[in-house]
Amino acid sequence: MALSKIQAESMNLADTYAFTGSVSGANTLVKIHSITASAGDASVVFNNSYITSDYDVYRIYIKNVSPQSDATRFHAFFSFDNGSSYVSSNYTKVSFEGHEGTASDVINSRYSSSDTKMILTGSSSTQGNQDDEGIDGVIEFFNTTEEYKKLQTHLTWGFAGNQTATAQSSHALKSNRTSRANAIKFEWGTGNFASGVFTLYGVKDA
Repeated sequence: MALSKIQAESMNLADTYAFTGSVSGANTLVKIHSITASAGDASVVFNNSYITSDYDVYRIYIKNVSPQSDATRFHAFFSFDNGSSYVSSNYTKVSFEGHEGTASDVINSRYSSSDTKMILTGSSSTQGNQDDEGIDGVIEFFNTTEEYKKLQTHLTWGFAGNQTATAQSSHALKSNRTSRANAIKFEWGTGNFASGVFTLYGVKDA
């Protein structure tokens, strides 16, 4: 008879069990790897040890990501050869930014169709380098098998810099590739990292 409920202390988790069927309510996020940027690091890279065909969707949580240089921007690049080279053309962008204290509830928007990089924190604001000016956010990275032309990222983020901002930006790479991206690199427009934690998760199919 199948069990519908497991009583407390009825299973020894040190033992090995064979399960059939499916488990409902399990977490859809699988932690893959975490990188802590040290002061002076030029970039943060997740390579093909972590970006694989196991998942079509990845999520990266970023915490207190800060530059050493003031008034710079946060960039990302895709690679299809495990970081031997990074794509530097044909990124498209849509970004929206709202700034604390902006008169008349103005929303800044930026659009482009041929960028050389993904400017993850939008284009109208630059990033400060003080202790309380780090970026916190969530990056969703879609790397699907069905449509390589729709390789894209979405970032919802907040930071305190030259202007306090909360924003969302979206980028896509126009590509006729026949393979998945297998690396993503983060760096600053000028200078190196001061700090930051990047935690990569794979998103399991529902």
